[in-house]
Amino acid sequence: MFLETVGAGTKKWKSYDRPDGELYHFLRAMIRSGEFAQGEKLPSLRQFAAEFHLSVATVQRCIADLENEGLVERVHGSGVFVRSPRKMVIGGGDRRIAVKLERNPAMLDTYCSYALLGAQERAATQNCILEIDYRSLPTRQALLEAGRECDAMLLLGANYEEAIQDGVDLSCPVVGVEFGDSHGSLCSVLSLDPFQAAGLAVAYFRKLGVDGITVLHSSHEIHRERAEAFRYRWSRIGQCRLHEFQERENIPEDWDWANGAFYITGGDTYDYVAERFRQHAGGDLCRNRRIISLDGKARLVPGKHPGVCIFPDWREVGRAALDEVIRRIENPGSPPRRILMPCILE
Repeated sequence: MFLETVGAGTKKWKSYDRPDGELYHFLRAMIRSGEFAQGEKLPSLRQFAAEFHLSVATVQRCIADLENEGLVERVHGSGVFVRSPRKMVIGGGDRRIAVKLERNPAMLDTYCSYALLGAQERAATQNCILEIDYRSLPTRQALLEAGRECDAMLLLGANYEEAIQDGVDLSCPVVGVEFGDSHGSLCSVLSLDPFQAAGLAVAYFRKLGVDGITVLHSSHEIHRERAEAFRYRWSRIGQCRLHEFQERENIPEDWDWANGAFYITGGDTYDYVAERFRQHAGGDLCRNRRIISLDGKARLVPGKHPGVCIFPDWREVGRAALDEVIRRIENPGSPPRRILMPCILE
């Protein structure tokens, strides 16, 4: 497996050129990924205006643009409804790419939606067809069925890795986003660069004069790697303890959230901890600027607990993933690559 680190850029991923850019790209990603389902009613214009700090007139123009794209429909007296189907076939050509998007009903897997939007944007310039399956279950059978009918497969979401670990035998090349393992010669994998992320975090904590840090990570291989990368970088500076986080685990009572320093390897973990903190201690966890979370979900979804984040441009991740799919189709037998995407701290 070859390792490729994509060069870091200077532009932030939120480089929108319109007043309603954040809302427009959020809704477009959510609809085109199937996160907002066919027929679902969107929140009111006033709700969007309050959440994104826009005027109602600006929100109306955004909705009008989405309506012109065929993504939403306004029903007089009832509201705005999603028109995007659950499954979609886009593009044209002689290369068929099956795209699977994982869904966890308990949360918005929003980074997948932005990655899919980026893949769709790249596919528009390629000679390929994307057969997109929204809200598909990450099962062995689903992968086998798709693998028999396509030239390659793009899997968005870490839970698909568990289906591959069940021993699924696919004849087509696979590219996985947020995978921790290539599974022999099967998968190319893309994720944020854990080493660059660790470097950004170390520099940030040093400016704050931090001595000891607790790292929270899940049992997934990619999160363990992020934790170990940070511990390695921080070991030359101060103390660091790793704590494997289980979703239903009680948060230790002796942790000083108000004054301690924490490195949390995923946005879902951060959001869960922040909610528990609010329930048990009151107030917002994000007020402690000595807490960093990775992947940027807090920046993507309105209503998530905000805080200091390190994250990649997820749309660029999707574009890079589609490029890797095309490379492996055009070069049969080529080895998989691990592609690390640059990230920023914000």
